[in-house]
Amino acid sequence: MRIKIILLLIILAIGGAGIAFVSTSYVTTPIVVDSAGGKATSASYSTSFAVGEVGMKTSSSANYINKSHFAYTFFTTPAVPANTPEISLDKSEMSFTAVQGGANPTNLPFAITNSGGGVLVPSVADDMAWLSLSAPTPISVSGTSVSNVTVSVNIIGLTAGAYTGTITVSDSVASNNPQTIGVTLTVSEPVTVLPEITITPTTLDFTAIQGGSNPASKTLTISNSGGGTLKWSATDDKGWISVNPTSEWISSTQTSTVNVEIIGNFTTAGIYTGTITISDSVASNAPQTIGVTLTVSEPVTVLPKITITPTTLDFTAIQGGSNPASKTFTISNSGSGTLKWAASDNRTWLSVTPTDEWVSGTQTSTVSANVNITGLTAGLHIGTIVVEDSAASNSPKTVTVNLTIASNTTGGGDTTSPNDRSNGNSAGCFIKKLVK
Repeated sequence: MRIKIILLLIILAIGGAGIAFVSTSYVTTPIVVDSAGGKATSASYSTSFAVGEVGMKTSSSANYINKSHFAYTFFTTPAVPANTPEISLDKSEMSFTAVQGGANPTNLPFAITNSGGGVLVPSVADDMAWLSLSAPTPISVSGTSVSNVTVSVNIIGLTAGAYTGTITVSDSVASNNPQTIGVTLTVSEPVTVLPEITITPTTLDFTAIQGGSNPASKTLTISNSGGGTLKWSATDDKGWISVNPTSEWISSTQTSTVNVEIIGNFTTAGIYTGTITISDSVASNAPQTIGVTLTVSEPVTVLPKITITPTTLDFTAIQGGSNPASKTFTISNSGSGTLKWAASDNRTWLSVTPTDEWVSGTQTSTVSANVNITGLTAGLHIGTIVVEDSAASNSPKTVTVNLTIASNTTGGGDTTSPNDRSNGNSAGCFIKKLVK
């Protein structure tokens, strides 16, 4: 046995007062010495030596020191052998957060390593029902190897608040057995996402003619841009506004299409305004409104309009001969409504057929003009056909009729007019040309 002893003596008193001294030593093998002279056993210890005053009980000896001899006691602490494992954890605390009634928080790991010698065979345990651990079975850590443990939290049934727990990693032969990790769980009260009303468009404009038909209906879209269920209802503040449907339930992925109509008979021109209100008692932004504007205009009367083609008719005949063939012109309505035209003429030798008709839209009337040369002298005769409608915007309209009658000579005598002679024509030559 190798014993190295360093002794420090301090003489405090001489004779009956006794002495006190302290010494420390390191012993490679254990030594235990009693007050009678001592005996030794073997294993490695770190040893402290103390001597008390005669007649006093030492701090760690069960025996009183008597006056017949010096009393001395060794205090021993086992040294750590080189092959003893040591628990090493990569974290000492873990923290989780969750929302009451929501999903469990994400699992978190921690690592176990052996910072000592030999082989570490730890066990892991927790002290809370909401905690659970997942680790290899069995766990064995030596050298540079790492064992990972997954920590899970289950918040089912937990109310809002702060929770704490402990994970214990233990191995009975480890020099620092056990080791712990503190776990904190914070459960927050759920954040309620309320429904939110969104409307498109936020205004509706209608136009109508005084005394006319009601305008076409329009639509608006209601959606829930928040959470939960939007239980909307619609009301209006004017009797001439009609909304359909007036209520519906929609989630955040749904929409409602609402039809808005204008009803009633508006006999007075002007601008009318109203409001549609969309409500939900729990919506975060209720109520929401849609402005409705109705503009009623005075009626614009588009009158019928007479259009005639052509506006001039030319007839030729020979005095005493036959009547020329009839000619036509067309009457159409280039305005609106119905053209109720009537035709008349201002000459006895002129006539038209038909003398009246109704036309609208793309319709036309074809009118025949006839001349009767009986009793008429040679020369140019002019007449007018009048087409009118008291409601037409351009009434009356006229057609000019030109009738040219050439003289007819039989036998001797020169009956040509001075104008004919001045042009170097004889009556006979003129007649021949007309006959051709």
